[in-house]
Amino acid sequence: DMMVEEGLESIFGRHARIAQKTREGIKSLGLTLFADPAYASNTITSVKVPGDVDGVKLVDILRDKYDTVVAGGQVDLVGKIIRIGHLGYVDEADIDKTIDALRLALADARGVS
Repeated sequence: DMMVEEGLESIFGRHARIAQKTREGIKSLGLTLFADPAYASNTITSVKVPGDVDGVKLVDILRDKYDTVVAGGQVDLVGKIIRIGHLGYVDEADIDKTIDALRLALADARGVS
């Protein structure tokens, strides 16, 4: 019912806006996007974990301390990337909270106060 009410065109537009906001937020933290921008998805954003951060620990800190769930990398990318999903009923405030939590969690993972 919610999808019918919003309309497919609006849903696709919202996903594009949220994805762009996520990518901009990641870059504002000085982080690097994993995917080539030409192939970036409007449903998930993958982010390279800085070399001085344990990516597995970062995912745990986000979940346990900041109540923010992101996915880690798989297979060869375990500990090297995180993935932020923004498909479905996600809005700008959700992304703002995720970027804020990520900023804090990065400092925690680096042992910086």
